Amino acid sequence: MIKKKIIGVLITVCLFISGVIIAIIGFMKGLDMASALARPKNDLDMGWIIPDRYIQACTYVPVIIGVDFIILALTYASILFVKWLNE
Repeated sequence: MIKKKIIGVLITVCLFISGVIIAIIGFMKGLDMASALARPKNDLDMGWIIPDRYIQACTYVPVIIGVDFIILALTYASILFVKWLNE
């Protein structure tokens, strides 16, 4: 029984930490991801334009995924807590 509780806590912590890391990557590296993905393959010496919507997509999609992981971790933790209280 103790092993199941430890695994439950580890799953919750891993989901929460991965959500925080993914959200931070989205905020910090969204422009870099958009720049790398929008770069034309043949024009290595010329500049290129990165559309604003592309930057927003590369920023907010990882943030939304990270927030979803955080919500999943909190939901999982609350379900485990209620289950442990009923035992």
